[in-house]
Amino acid sequence: MSGIAESARFFLATDLSVAQGILEKHNVVWVLAVDVEDVIENSAIILGSAPPADPLGRVLTGTPGHAPPFLLLAAQNGAGKIYRVASFQ
Repeated sequence: MSGIAESARFFLATDLSVAQGILEKHNVVWVLAVDVEDVIENSAIILGSAPPADPLGRVLTGTPGHAPPFLLLAAQNGAGKIYRVASFQ
C-alpha cells in the first residue's frame, strides 16, 4: 500500500525535489501519465487532502514542455504520455 500512497504524492507534488526523491527511492524508470484529472482526484482521496492548484500530474499531461528535467518525454498519443526518468547521479 505504501507504493500507492507514494504514487499519489508524486502526481500531487508541487515541490519537484519531493517528486524526484520518490522516483529515486523506488528506482522508477518510467512514468505513465494518463487521465490526469481522475489521477489527481483519486490521489487527493488516498492522501486525505485537497489537490494543489498545479500538481505535477497536470503539468506532465497538459504541458509536457514544462516537465522537470529529470523526466524526459519518450512517447505520447491521445491517451497519455510516457516519460523516461533520467539517471540519478
